[in-house]
Amino acid sequence: RKRWIAQGLAVRGEVELDAVSELAVREGKSVFTQGVVSIRGEFPADSAVALVDSDRKEIARALVNLPSLSLDRIKGCHSKEASAILGDQVADEAVHRDNIVLL
Repeated sequence: RKRWIAQGLAVRGEVELDAVSELAVREGKSVFTQGVVSIRGEFPADSAVALVDSDRKEIARALVNLPSLSLDRIKGCHSKEASAILGDQVADEAVHRDNIVLL
């Protein structure tokens, strides 16, 4: 599965992470909307994306839980704020740790 995420899927966009989320990813943890700084590209939920740092260096590939338009609306928000903005559409994480492959 990890090889498929890293090599078998076309990358549909980029999700830029803050420093805290970047460290969390490197430690094998999930990405929450609070740590998302920006979105580049348009993609549906379950798409392969590049997780990038502030210098736009790719640190990982991942399957994202939300479409780009929704994720862009709630980037930087805590879970409660995200729920208020999107309603039932909000996943617990922007990207679950099982769907992240470090590069």
